[in-house]
Order: sequence, then structure tokens, then C-alpha cells
Amino acid sequence: MRVIHINKSDIRGGAGRFAYALHQGLLKRNIDSLILVDRKYSSLKEVISLENDRYRSSWFKFFNYLASSFLSMRVKGSWMLFKIFRALSLPVKEIYNSLGIDYFNYPGIRRKLAQLLEPKNTVIQVYVVHGGYLDLPYLQDVSKKHLVVFRMPDAWLLSGHCAHSFDCDKWKTGCGECPDLSIPPKVKRDATAYNWRKKSEIYKNSRFHIVTPSRWLMNKVEQSMLKQAAVSLNVIPNGIDTEIFSPGLQYESRRILGIDTEATVLLFSANGIKSNRWKDFGHFKEVLNQLASCKFEKQIEFIGLGDRAKDELIGDIKIRYVAYQENTEVLVQYYRSADLYVHPSKVDSFPNSVLEALACGIPVVANDVGGIPEQIRSLEFEGDQQSSQKHSQQDATGILVPAGNSSVFFAAIKYLIDNYECRLQLGENARRDACMRFSQQRVTEKYIKLYHELISNAVAI
Repeated sequence: MRVIHINKSDIRGGAGRFAYALHQGLLKRNIDSLILVDRKYSSLKEVISLENDRYRSSWFKFFNYLASSFLSMRVKGSWMLFKIFRALSLPVKEIYNSLGIDYFNYPGIRRKLAQLLEPKNTVIQVYVVHGGYLDLPYLQDVSKKHLVVFRMPDAWLLSGHCAHSFDCDKWKTGCGECPDLSIPPKVKRDATAYNWRKKSEIYKNSRFHIVTPSRWLMNKVEQSMLKQAAVSLNVIPNGIDTEIFSPGLQYESRRILGIDTEATVLLFSANGIKSNRWKDFGHFKEVLNQLASCKFEKQIEFIGLGDRAKDELIGDIKIRYVAYQENTEVLVQYYRSADLYVHPSKVDSFPNSVLEALACGIPVVANDVGGIPEQIRSLEFEGDQQSSQKHSQQDATGILVPAGNSSVFFAAIKYLIDNYECRLQLGENARRDACMRFSQQRVTEKYIKLYHELISNAVAI
């Protein structure tokens, strides 16, 4: 059996890190595994760059050469000339982008994948599809002869442009008159109805196996035009390395990172804390304001991991921003240094950061949105009136709060700050539950089982 993973990158981004970890797990099981990427950051020989530009026409190469020449110049107007010649190198793409139309002419996948396919026992697993690197119509053709699995990190395949639609339901019926073109991946004009129809036409002639990390996202798939392409529907959660992400000495981690050993530390990790459209840092600032009005035994320090903003002070609460950490060993130290992990969010499929915190034995307070309720066993505490399923202190791993409700978020954090023994118990529960449900080894086994079933069914047909 051979598994070919296709993603935007290999070790960056949630989907990239997951694909990389799954790839490593398959290799340990002596399963042939390769990764095709638009951008390669690792040095692994099994990671192959798609090199889309290498396979383009002489027209592209000529104008791209001119563009590159101006990019290296340090004279006035060189940047503008670079943009002009870069646009001329791919004029159709430039026109499509200006109109908001999806562009799929990326020849790298057609050249590279064709060289790696082995009939009957090859599984092609695709992760992030958007990002300007992948030929979706070509995957339609491939799916007629080979096993194509879409492991969906978001809902882009279901819509006319956005990766998540928030409260908009137009993706169910055809998009058009989009209420927010700035939702990532943002577009300049509203061609969402055209894009939706184009995807629907592709799906009519496709045979895709769909995997989502959460039941929440699968429910959306079942209501979408992608359902017509689905040969099978599978829910398999994200996995994390529970040997790396594990509890440690809080004092030692804080000493290494230069964090006050006497403070109560709240941690939040996201790419661009302040600007991330999926997160809700605006409401969380209200939570911090409410916490600042209280008198606690220890000073509170909030660490926003994934932003380069200047540090702030709200009352006596220190707000410290730390740049994104590529080094996993350093990332683990931040989790271990925290008393609570907080995850204010507007929408999330199945955030890895929540799993990482749980595996490190850190209780999580998060919004009850997307796939997050499938990650956290929520504690029932005094004053809580939310509707999610409740768990006792012996089973809970955190607290879920309604989206946009800063008062309940504040109450949940205050409760866990004031109740040390409860917080300690939830941390122990979190570690145990993460190892049982979300360990990378367990998740890898589920994927291997799926691959064998797909291959067996394909042979039977």
C-alpha cells in the first residue's frame, strides 16, 4: 500500500503538521508514504515539491524571469514592475482573481502525481485544497481510477469562496450575493454563485472518500453539494503526539521561558491572535477587563502565542504576545507553564491547540462552537446555564461557554482560578482523555484501517 498526501505545506499550519505526523506514523508501520506540497520546509526525502512553475509555458517563464529581475532591484518603481510582469506571466489567473473566480490551472500535480500512482493499492489523501496550488478538476479525473480521500480541515469545498461560513447558509443552495467576501480565503468580487456551480459540476463526476475531524463538519458535508461525490463518509479526529505533548514541571517551564513563577497564567495559541477571523479575541478582551476588576490571590498573566503585537496592561493583568513557535519543544514549554488554556473562537473545525493543551494536562475554557464540543468534556459548575452536555469533576476536562458571551467566559475562568483542586483534577482528566481519544498512534491506526477497507472494497468492485 502507498499513501500520497497532498497539502499546501509539510510542517507548517495545522493541516500540514497533521499530514506530516500521519506520514511519520505510516512509515513506522512500514507503509509507503509520500507528501506532495506546494511549499517544502522540511528536509525529508519523502516530501516532494509540486513545482507548479517548472511545468508552465515559455510565455510564463519569460515574463516570470523579467518579474524576478525587477524583484531583486532596489530602485524606485521596481516593485511595481515586478507586479506587472508577474501578472503578465499568468494573465488568465490575474483575470480570474480580479473577478473572484477560482483558478485551478496548476500543472505540478498532473506531472508529479502521475509518476507516483500504483494501480489498486494507492491512496491519495488531500488536505487543504485552497491556497493557489491545486488542480481540483484533475482530482475529479483521478478519482475515477484511484482512491482519493479528502481529509477536510475546513468547509471550503462546500462553498463559493469561504473556508467557514459563520451564520450564512447559502452554501446549501448555491451561494451568490455573498455577505462577506473578506472571509478567508478572501476574494475581490462576488463570483461565489459561479464558483459553487463549478464545484458542483466537478463533484457530479467524482468519486471522493470524505474524512472530517468532527461530527460537526460532517453534518455540513451531508447538507452540501459535496455529498453527491462522496463514496464514503468518515469521521476521524485529529491526533497529537502525546509523548511530546505531555505534562511537565510548571516551575521549570516558567523558568526557561522567563514567566513569573507566582502568577496565574492564561494561555491562548492561534495564528495572529488579534487579526484571526476564526477567533474571538475582541470578546476575550472584555473577559480580561472583567478579570481585572476582581481581586485574586495571585497576579494574572495572559500569554497570546502567535502574534508579534506589543505587550499590554489591563488593570493589573499583564498581556504578553509571543511570536509563532515552530520549535515543538518550546511550544510544549508554553503549555506546561499555563494554569489554564483559553480558546475564544467564532468557528473551529477541530483545533489542534486545544488537543495539545489537554495532552499537557491543562484544563481548557473554550467557546461551544464547531467541533470544539467534541474535544472537551465540559464541567457543570455553579452559575452555569449553558446547554452543552455536562460532566462531573471526575470526568470533565474543561468548560464550554456560549460564543460571544464574555460574562460566562469570565465566570468559567474565575471559577477555575478560585478552585485549585478542581483545576488540578480537570488537568489530570484532560491528560487521560487526550491519551485515550486523540493520541497520534490511535488516530494513525484508524486511518490505516480506513485505507485497508477502501482498498479491499475497490478490489471487490
